[in-house]
Amino acid sequence: MTERLERALREWKEASKGNVGGMVFGEYRYREPFERARNSAGLGKDVVFHTLRHTYITRLVSAGVDIRTVQELAGHKTIAMTMRYAHLAPANKRRAVSLLDAEVTANLTTVDFRQTAEQAVNSL
Repeated sequence: MTERLERALREWKEASKGNVGGMVFGEYRYREPFERARNSAGLGKDVVFHTLRHTYITRLVSAGVDIRTVQELAGHKTIAMTMRYAHLAPANKRRAVSLLDAEVTANLTTVDFRQTAEQAVNSL
């Protein structure tokens, strides 16, 4: 749980004075309060309560959290299940390759292949 969410829940608890049975969306009746919150946020009807779980896991992976830690935070028994939730955007994949490229090329010198090719031809 993020610190921001923890603060929000503590504020909610204080403001609600326990009027909803200790649950954020009410006891097993989360649909209507969730839909009101979703609509207030301007989100489409395709956003369902379970979407929050997918978003949470995807954002952890996108932030660079290792998959094993994400698995534990999500409470999944297998990494395969975690991977079903971790929707990587193409930009994340490009960033990962760029990180590898930066790491590898930082310690390399460049080779002028044209000069090397000329040397090979001249040595014949």
